[in-house]
Amino acid sequence: MDQVVYDAGQTRNALRSAELGRSLAGEDQRRTEMEVIAAVVRTYHGAVLTQQALEVASEAVRSGEADLARAETIRAAGMSTDADVLSIRVHLAGMREQQIRRRSELDVARAALNEALGLPLGTPHDLTTTLTPARIENLPLEGYEKESLAERPEARQARLATSLAETQSASARASLRPQVTLHAGFEADRQRFLTRGGANWIGSATLR
Repeated sequence: MDQVVYDAGQTRNALRSAELGRSLAGEDQRRTEMEVIAAVVRTYHGAVLTQQALEVASEAVRSGEADLARAETIRAAGMSTDADVLSIRVHLAGMREQQIRRRSELDVARAALNEALGLPLGTPHDLTTTLTPARIENLPLEGYEKESLAERPEARQARLATSLAETQSASARASLRPQVTLHAGFEADRQRFLTRGGANWIGSATLR
């Protein structure tokens, strides 16, 4: 049996270093999860905005088509010229171009959302959640800074890394100090099961 009696805190520092390393890994995982959630929210927000922009562009096209039909009716009645109709046709062509652009942007936004979710890019989604203003507490700037320093994974990792460096430095200093270890041994020999037996033992201490 070997038992360390005194190691100047090396075992304690090693245990502390392992705990800090585990905490660092946990904060790294939390940061990754937050980044994934933020990416999904950001891409969903962009997809919803693009869908709404497409709806606005489609409404503009329908309005332009109605204006064109009305202008052609008025021209047929002799109350307007071909220039008026041509002007509306040009405007309608611009609206249709915007509609095509918004539809293409929506396809790209949906593909980005699928990428953030880890799904095939062509996976269809019904974007049913509407956009509402976020509720932000009326805190002073100092309050947000304090909360950020307390909760952000990067800030917590920085503090943990500092503690880990201090612990490792203490462990390095402890390795220069003496170490005391106790040693004990016991041996029993039997020539027969009940008789003709013997035993011996040894005990020692080392200082390194």
